[in-house]
Amino acid sequence: MPRSPGSRSAPACESPEPASDSIRSAGAETGFRGGSIGGSPGPQDARASDRATPMTAARVRFVTCRETRRTCMCKGIRVKGPECSPGESSASTFPALPLRVPRRVLHDRFFKQAKAEGYLARSAYKLIEIDDRKRLLRKGDRVLDLGCAPGSWLQVAGERVGPSGAVIGIDLQAVTHPMPAHIRHAVMDAFTADPGVLTGEAGGMFDVVLSDMAPNTTGAGDHFRSYHLCRRVIELLPGLLRIGGNLAMKVFEGEKYPELLRHVGRRFREVKGFKPRACRDVSSEIYVIGHGYTGEPVSAGPGGQTTS
Repeated sequence: MPRSPGSRSAPACESPEPASDSIRSAGAETGFRGGSIGGSPGPQDARASDRATPMTAARVRFVTCRETRRTCMCKGIRVKGPECSPGESSASTFPALPLRVPRRVLHDRFFKQAKAEGYLARSAYKLIEIDDRKRLLRKGDRVLDLGCAPGSWLQVAGERVGPSGAVIGIDLQAVTHPMPAHIRHAVMDAFTADPGVLTGEAGGMFDVVLSDMAPNTTGAGDHFRSYHLCRRVIELLPGLLRIGGNLAMKVFEGEKYPELLRHVGRRFREVKGFKPRACRDVSSEIYVIGHGYTGEPVSAGPGGQTTS
């Protein structure tokens, strides 16, 4: 029985080609400051003449396969994707809409709350929630803040430890906002700074080390750069953090995250991950919280010698 032109099968769909797809360093300044110094529019429907059957003209339709989720442009009234079973394809004369991508909300309630309460950035509420839930900071503590700019964590830590404590912050960018006398900061590279200079400014080994540092993001491999940045922070702890001290540091969650937890867990009595509500919904950042620093692990090496 001859088929009508409207029921004939169309050519196979062509899959669209996929779209093609550092940690900063700077010279260190050793002067500490503190106190009063401070989707494009979708394609349009088109008509194409059917050269194989000149008696009829087929609409060019944009089809989204329900199983493969690929959008193809094919002739014909019904088009099947390469992996669809009969009856599973869907056709429409309207362009397929792109998948929704979460948008970054800049002025959310934490941003507005920070401005109202005098904090320099919305990130202040991350440390507030971390300390409320995990109890890292105490009155009189000595605190080191790595990557302290613009200064919101300095503000929160300074409030929590009080004037009897000391908060030292370093960053590649300057903190320009005036701070109380027990909060001091300097433009310095955390990985080239002399630990003796930092502990000397604080008056002794630190009770808490905070790191809100993150690598320059490119959209590809950010998690791995964040992981290696955290490993470098861990390498600094023997010269900075007292035995029994606490740690909070940011990392981008990904496949290396469990390995990082195990690495930190060999150096702390208790380690957990925590994501404050002030983190943006579209962000993969999470904080590794360590309580009770035990120092570098020591294991038996070749010949019975001990190695860390």
